[in-house]
Amino acid sequence: MDLTPILRPGSIAIVGAIPRSFVGRVALENSRALGFQGHLYPVNPKYPEIGGLPAAASLSSLPEAPDVVLVQLGTDRILEAVREGVAVGARGCVIPGAGYTDSGPAALELAAELRTLASERGIAVVGTNCMGFVDLVTGAAPYIGTVPMHVRRGRVGVVAQSGAIVEAFGDPTGFLVAARSLAEAGKPLAVCKVGRSSAAQAGIVAHSGKLAGNARVGAAALRQAGAILCADVDELTTIGEIFGAGRTRMGRRAHIVTNSGGEANLLSDLAEDVGIELPPLSEAGAARLTATWPSGCSTTRSSGGCSERPAAGRSPMMASWSRSSASRRSAKTTRRSPRRTSTRSWSAASGPWPWTRWSSGPTPRRPTSRAGSPTAEPALERAAREVMNG
Repeated sequence: MDLTPILRPGSIAIVGAIPRSFVGRVALENSRALGFQGHLYPVNPKYPEIGGLPAAASLSSLPEAPDVVLVQLGTDRILEAVREGVAVGARGCVIPGAGYTDSGPAALELAAELRTLASERGIAVVGTNCMGFVDLVTGAAPYIGTVPMHVRRGRVGVVAQSGAIVEAFGDPTGFLVAARSLAEAGKPLAVCKVGRSSAAQAGIVAHSGKLAGNARVGAAALRQAGAILCADVDELTTIGEIFGAGRTRMGRRAHIVTNSGGEANLLSDLAEDVGIELPPLSEAGAARLTATWPSGCSTTRSSGGCSERPAAGRSPMMASWSRSSASRRSAKTTRRSPRRTSTRSWSAASGPWPWTRWSSGPTPRRPTSRAGSPTAEPALERAAREVMNG
């Protein structure tokens, strides 16, 4: 099926548009804000105009057949509107409503009838129970949520079922065929699929009326089709950023760039967990980075991260810290503020030792006995310090 008419529409009709309702007018506002140059037709017989545009009483009274019809009506009225759209020559429909949570079995019946109608008449249907779509190429946005204005056209396309997460596949075979086609075309696919736990599977049935399927079988099938599986939305968006930068082929070798030695060490641990190699930087590579980065930065050539070779007896992190401290001391300042130090406060009554209780203020003086000699450090605290200091 050619999806160009629905994803690159020249005209959009909004059936059920309402001037005083956010959902009833947001699709008009989205398309205008994104610079859509096609025709926008609000359709509602109750209003002469909506959002400054003349409102039509019906789809049949429009001056042209719209490419896309956004149907914002109750479940019992959707099918009639879609049939009217097909009759006037519409090429696709977007149906945000008719969710299983709201409409129950009636939503499943409607979905089945729409599937039959779409197959018989050759139209594309987005929905039911969806947010719509946004095309940043043409600015078309039959979408019932707010589109952030900082979103820009780029290399990444997003197909989301519910909150950017896939709950279930209505056509698993078709999805896998599409995934293989993407892989063969050199277009990577990242998938975030929920439903591993019994609680999530029950929630999916309640939310969409669909079965999540066996999580392990589904994951194996997706991997065989060339998809990248993401554990959560953060991982999905990170992969999207990598795709957006043009990195569509990923190997198992990497370097770590960070402003924290601790973070670099954590990432080194995680890299080993997932089988990513961290080869040492070459002499030439380290030299180029050192020359490019701002003063006070350093590179580590040790495997798993980056630094100039540290001075004897110092770790790479300490060498980097010393250099940064020297840079700060050499900077000329005209005003000085009282020095304040972050210190740890802990006592046996505070609970297990850590590192979780911090106070900011002048460095406290060590308690003393009546004779004026320093009080002996509690044995538990001393042992904890020894463990922390290695």
